[in-house]
Amino acid sequence: MEASKSHSKWSTCDAKYASFPQITEDDLRALTIVLADNAQTLRQQILNKHNEYRQQHCAPNLKLNDDINKIAQAYAQHLADTDTFEHSDNPTYKDQPLGENLWMMGGSGTAVDGTQVTDSWYNEIKDYTTPGFSDSTGHFTQVVWKDSEEIGAGCAYTSDKSKAYCVANYYPAGNWDGEYQTNVKLAC
Repeated sequence: MEASKSHSKWSTCDAKYASFPQITEDDLRALTIVLADNAQTLRQQILNKHNEYRQQHCAPNLKLNDDINKIAQAYAQHLADTDTFEHSDNPTYKDQPLGENLWMMGGSGTAVDGTQVTDSWYNEIKDYTTPGFSDSTGHFTQVVWKDSEEIGAGCAYTSDKSKAYCVANYYPAGNWDGEYQTNVKLAC
């Protein structure tokens, strides 16, 4: 890809202003395609890893949902824009609440891999000893929740690219009291 050429085109304003790169319509289209491809790759990685884990727990495969992807992406962007890490206020789809898992990573050169994101949620299995909700296992139980059928995912970076935030939303939501024994199997 030759998008790097756009960085060598500079326009200089009055001396008291900084120089900014000129971005052509073609550059913008190319960047949009790259971002969309990366988002789709991340979503596919998240979906694939979820389904791999769900098979180990007798849960059917999830399907990506474009509408839920948009909800998750919008909230990931909000987290990145505000550099905060907190659950949203009850996202819904088809007038039903969505389940939600959040993930954040910081550091220089932060790169996101959807497998890594899902692994971090699933790894809470080590703390899951009795059916029921726990703050230390809620991500794991949502990943493998049998009655969840669809997923949407989104990731965004802070403006300085020092942190990445990812959100997964699930429909129908999991983690319902009294339903853990039928929805979270430790093995098939």
